[in-house]
Amino acid sequence: MDMQKHSEIGRESYNFIDLMKLVCAILVVTIHVLPFGPYEGNALVTGLTLFTRGYLARLAVPFFFTASGFFLYKKTNIENFSIEPSKKYCLKILRLYVIWVLIYSPFLVRELLEGETSIPGLVRRFLFVGSFLYFDQLWYLNGLIVAVIIISLLLYKKIRPGTLIAVAMLLYTTGYLGQLGVLNKIPLISKAMRPLKWLMQTYRNGVFFGLPFVVMGLSFAYFDIKLDKKASLSGFVVSMLLMLAEMMKLYPHGFYLGADMYLSALPAVFFLFAFSKEVKLRDKPVYKTLRSLSSLIYFTHMWGQDIVSRILNRVNAGLCDSPVFFPLALLSTLAISLAIIYLSRLKAFKWLKRIY
Repeated sequence: MDMQKHSEIGRESYNFIDLMKLVCAILVVTIHVLPFGPYEGNALVTGLTLFTRGYLARLAVPFFFTASGFFLYKKTNIENFSIEPSKKYCLKILRLYVIWVLIYSPFLVRELLEGETSIPGLVRRFLFVGSFLYFDQLWYLNGLIVAVIIISLLLYKKIRPGTLIAVAMLLYTTGYLGQLGVLNKIPLISKAMRPLKWLMQTYRNGVFFGLPFVVMGLSFAYFDIKLDKKASLSGFVVSMLLMLAEMMKLYPHGFYLGADMYLSALPAVFFLFAFSKEVKLRDKPVYKTLRSLSSLIYFTHMWGQDIVSRILNRVNAGLCDSPVFFPLALLSTLAISLAIIYLSRLKAFKWLKRIY
């Protein structure tokens, strides 16, 4: 999700990126809604779930961050960096973030009524985490704002992209080791990281997770990285094999359940984006729709699954724990998203465009 209009930079040249973002949005749905039903005690379903949720889907949000960094920083010049595009972009993302938190406010009320959190807890999560009990996807917007602010301020202070890349790799490695629990075993580092961990709750945030991939997108924009499509695909396949080995190595330790960060995801996303950037598809109106659809699927899928859950519970509660739940939740999400797109094209509902 790049959350921007890009006609001014030849946006039609990157239609394949729009297609990939749609695939990534659907993969995000598989993270939050079990794609094959409950997997306890079923080896086949466990394997398929692991392959989708713990493997393929873990490329989705990094791809979004990379695309956002690419399109944003393509508007600027490294030699004479202007911070204005970043200001406008952050304000737009902040508006989206506030709007969608308000849209999901009934879920926040549910959290409070069920005693799962407190008002100070909600405020902290709104400001620093972006992840809530009943809807977890908005952390991307929160993380994107944080990453863009940090990167843009550093560029404004004349920090070179090469230095940014080194800092980004250090941050990602720190977050990765933090998720593995390695940092907790080093008393000095554990103590130093404790306030930040309390504030952000997870290493999956704009600092350790979002910033490295936004910097990756910036690198594509500033260094005009161009790889042969065959070379990109080869690099992607090798990276995915490494990521598969990494996942299988970590899975027995329970890391898969919170597997937001893989070291192998860095080259995998790099080569995937390099390939996507070079695939040229003839400009058609459908790609503009796909761009909007991917954003709306990402934003609305928790509503879609909640609606389906309530309906199925009335019919047969067991259906919510069956393989039919995911396709129904996805169809519900698609219906909601397409309805919003259609209505937003009508004069009376043009204001709906502000939510995506």
